[in-house]
Amino acid sequence: MRVLLIQPPQSDPAQPYSSLAVLLAAWRGAGLAVDVLDLNLEFFNYLVRPDVVAHAVEEAARKLSDAAYESDDDLIEFEQAAAIGQLAAPLTTRAIATLKSKETFYDPEQYAWAIRMLRRTLGIHSACVMPGGIGLQTFRAGASYLSSHGIMAMAEDARTNLFLRHAESFAKGLIEQRKPDVIALSVTFQTQLIPVEQAEDEVRATHLAGGTLTVELRAVHRERFVVSATAATDRPVFAFAPGVAGHTPRALPPGTIATPQGFFLPVALRGGRGEVVLDLVRRTTATANIASSPDHAYVPALLAMLRETDDVARLREIADQLVTVRDDLARVGEDLDVERGALEERRSAMEALRAVTSGGSVRASLAQAIARGVGRVDELTRRATELHAQDIALRQEWYGRLRALTVA
Repeated sequence: MRVLLIQPPQSDPAQPYSSLAVLLAAWRGAGLAVDVLDLNLEFFNYLVRPDVVAHAVEEAARKLSDAAYESDDDLIEFEQAAAIGQLAAPLTTRAIATLKSKETFYDPEQYAWAIRMLRRTLGIHSACVMPGGIGLQTFRAGASYLSSHGIMAMAEDARTNLFLRHAESFAKGLIEQRKPDVIALSVTFQTQLIPVEQAEDEVRATHLAGGTLTVELRAVHRERFVVSATAATDRPVFAFAPGVAGHTPRALPPGTIATPQGFFLPVALRGGRGEVVLDLVRRTTATANIASSPDHAYVPALLAMLRETDDVARLREIADQLVTVRDDLARVGEDLDVERGALEERRSAMEALRAVTSGGSVRASLAQAIARGVGRVDELTRRATELHAQDIALRQEWYGRLRALTVA
């Protein structure tokens, strides 16, 4: 039996998790034939291919020409993508080469430039799937990943789901060439559930008072059977779905035979092929202080329960703005780490040159670079402070509005 362990998109490509390496060592030690595929890294490698980048630039320029944008932010994304034009592909190739070279990787200025260029390239791809998008540490599609309904919707939305757009081009072949009998996936982040099809967990809000939300949780175990007949038959055909402890059927197809062990589901064959699905549901309740947690996983269920009013529309705006602020803070934090690291390197070099009588021109150049670095760090720090203040203000407004609402 051949087992394939997969790290699915999307997570930081520079920080692979150790879970698959541990499983690989344990299972190979047990005599299994095991292979590992970092599909996350392969996804990023695919997105920076010159032909893929060039195609994304053309699509972004075409959407800009057709005015296919819905907001000023969308327009800015298209304009930035179009502005770099045909230089995007060669500059991206150069950025990748910079990060792969031992010499340039440890050069702070070249490293910072390469990271900025990669972000611009990912921004071009993002412009093609707005409101979806991708960054080195972020992934967005046209629905929220905080609920199973959103995840399932994104898994089928090729318009805003960048992974789904390109999966056929790169992922399918990489998996098929390894000919696995079993595939195991490592899922660390909720966004990774978008390219991973799995059982659905449902959340339905039932009551809100004083900022506390009560929800009904429905854990869904889905069994799907596809039956093919090699010869015509007029006999009934059944598929057996075993029962799951604590779960009850959402609905049984007509003609189902229930037993203590499970369910015999009738399969209607048309053209020698038929399909039947059974959802087994386990229901529980839970509460959460949603007023204090605007990024809580139950927020989509809350918004789905509330009737559309000006207050509810504002709550949706706050939730969306908080996601944007969080992504901006992550990007600013990355830039700040890079700039601070580069500044520390330059200061260390300047300190080492103090005992050298010659090298005045080098010291002068370093002093100028330090001054520029200090300016960039100050600018990024101010931006981070502004974003934190915006985050606090949005959370306070969210808290006040939720505390005043009561819905039964």
